[in-house]
Amino acid sequence: MKGLVRWLTVGLVLACAFFCFYKLTYPDVQMWDEADNLGVLMESADAGHPFQLQREGIPYFDKPHLWYALTQTAILLGGRNELAFRLVTAGAAFALLLLVIFTAGRLFGPWPALAAGVFLLAVRQNFFFRPGHRFSTHHYRSADADTLMILFLFAAFACLAARVRGWRSGLWLAAVATGLGLLAKGPWALMPLAGFALFELVSPQRVQLPARELGLAALAFSLVAVPWHLAMMWIWEEAFIHQYIAYVYQRVTTGLSGHAPGPGYYLTVLGDRAVFFGLELSCVAVVAVLLRREKLARFERSGTLLTLFCLAAALQGRKTKIAWYVLPLYPFLALLVAALVADLEAWAARRPRLAAGGLALVFAAMAPFAAFNAYSLLRLPRGPAQRFYAEVQERCRGEEVVYADTRDSAPIHYLTRRYAMRQGTPGSATCTVARVDTPLPAGFTSTYREVVRGAGYVLWRRNQQATTRPARRSHSSRRGRRGRPSASATARAYTSSCPP
Repeated sequence: MKGLVRWLTVGLVLACAFFCFYKLTYPDVQMWDEADNLGVLMESADAGHPFQLQREGIPYFDKPHLWYALTQTAILLGGRNELAFRLVTAGAAFALLLLVIFTAGRLFGPWPALAAGVFLLAVRQNFFFRPGHRFSTHHYRSADADTLMILFLFAAFACLAARVRGWRSGLWLAAVATGLGLLAKGPWALMPLAGFALFELVSPQRVQLPARELGLAALAFSLVAVPWHLAMMWIWEEAFIHQYIAYVYQRVTTGLSGHAPGPGYYLTVLGDRAVFFGLELSCVAVVAVLLRREKLARFERSGTLLTLFCLAAALQGRKTKIAWYVLPLYPFLALLVAALVADLEAWAARRPRLAAGGLALVFAAMAPFAAFNAYSLLRLPRGPAQRFYAEVQERCRGEEVVYADTRDSAPIHYLTRRYAMRQGTPGSATCTVARVDTPLPAGFTSTYREVVRGAGYVLWRRNQQATTRPARRSHSSRRGRRGRPSASATARAYTSSCPP
């Protein structure tokens, strides 16, 4: 049995690598926020200061800069391509999957670890854009900071669990991970510490933390998180305060205007099987953990529930309904499913048939969705915009290309730098790229012809006939002079030969 578990674990790790890296360059860069993030990185590099971020000439502080710095490094080393754009996120996702599997194995055992890994692979929202046609464009393979933040968030929880089990370095390492998570995305990273604080308040198995250990953790967090904030305030002063601190405060307290979620919005997201397959399984796991009162006080159980509670409260209190905000929930739901599998294993000694049936049911509930996600990755096509701009680069090689639409600044910001175009008016270059509904000037189609159409864009190229016709006339006249006589010379010869 140990050999089987070992081989299954190896297969699961390989499956995690496949899910994170296979066809990472597909599909198209999305809005929101891939194009916006990458436009910021490329503009900053073009301005000569790749790690001092700007957008349209203005310092950029919508998010902390850790993910941007790592991704900028990948772009500088690997070039401007989708692999470099998404590599940091995919690497963070692979590390997150391995960390969840390892943590579940240490807390509950090898079979629960397998269950936790399969659970995450079965969540479609983790790996695909717009699942169920919902507006959800952040996941484990997109060029966004969310996955890096979730990695540090879960790492903090894992370190806290190790501290409760007696590993004294766990607390300050959790503080380091929290500081890194704060630099990756923002206050979301504080949720494991909030859950741990609630555990210390309500659990009979709370840990006695000496003041020295708490001071060391506070120092570790400060050394990681504070220097960047102080440096930005010193360099940019009011710009940083208004564009970052005030922005974070506004998002936390009031959210985006018109985007406040209803009381059940996130439940509807989690209840959509095209987004998340396992709402019923997660509810069963929560109930099973709550019913095991003799084990409920343990941090791996009550701490997971309390962290989930903090995340759910932050979701509802953030006053912004965006479907990808549920992504941090999935690793902790995977731990609850691992706890359920561990309980089923414990029942095997008393009721082996019932336990075996329960285990088979749990894995049968997850495996088809994981297999379907793997099949979808195998069949993942190249994006239509990728195909279109590959045609543009092939047909306009060596020619100047102008992007002639002024709407949607973030795509323009990305596209013009990614494909070496410049923004301008239609007809101001040999090749013009425009949206299919872009207004064109009068007479444009008489001098330009449509070459390629796709992904909502059109490539127009100046007619070659208009530019080469004079050359052809001079060439034919030269051939006429060198070869047969011209028509006028023939007419004069005929007139002279006629009788008067």
